[in-house]
Amino acid sequence: MVIAAIAAIVTLSMGWLVADNFFASEDSNTVPLTSASPLFVADEFGFSVKFPAVPERQDQALNSGGQDLTVTTFSAGELDSGFGLSTTLAQCTPVGKDLDARLQASAAGAIQGAAKSTGFSPTVNSQTPFTVAGSPGLQTDFTLTEGSDTLHVMSAVVINGPRFYTLSANNPSEESWSNFLGSFTITKDPAALPECAPLAGS
Repeated sequence: MVIAAIAAIVTLSMGWLVADNFFASEDSNTVPLTSASPLFVADEFGFSVKFPAVPERQDQALNSGGQDLTVTTFSAGELDSGFGLSTTLAQCTPVGKDLDARLQASAAGAIQGAAKSTGFSPTVNSQTPFTVAGSPGLQTDFTLTEGSDTLHVMSAVVINGPRFYTLSANNPSEESWSNFLGSFTITKDPAALPECAPLAGS
């Protein structure tokens, strides 16, 4: 998977976050995400995670670099506390230093995708590496601003073999984001695929 594909995937995955939620009706009722929120299990995609309500599913086809990919996004919530998880299966498995490069590229794609969707200017507040059941991840805290309008976004990318996951939330409380990311579990490893050719510059 090339950087362009990664950026396109994450652009799609972040679209729900702004178009459907940030500019939603002020009267929308949002269920908070707590430790008692229901666990959503998606064995077909090898993960489970807590959502504040039953998430909506959207499948989008993507062709980038001659690769046909499907991005599947699950999202729930409104305006102040929307949560989403997008996933796709690449055609190869990144390894070694290339894996780190793809995490960085995916995080950059998340920021670019959200900025493009809103037209707002992004500012990265922090990035923190982490792991989920041995799979590497990169968490990004960033802010989008336009005049007096501000959107705070938390995003996390996890790569498990050839499967990429992007978790994101708009304007989450620290507790809600902790509950969301902390509940994310990989339930099934994807079948092994050939190693990816390294990204340029990695």
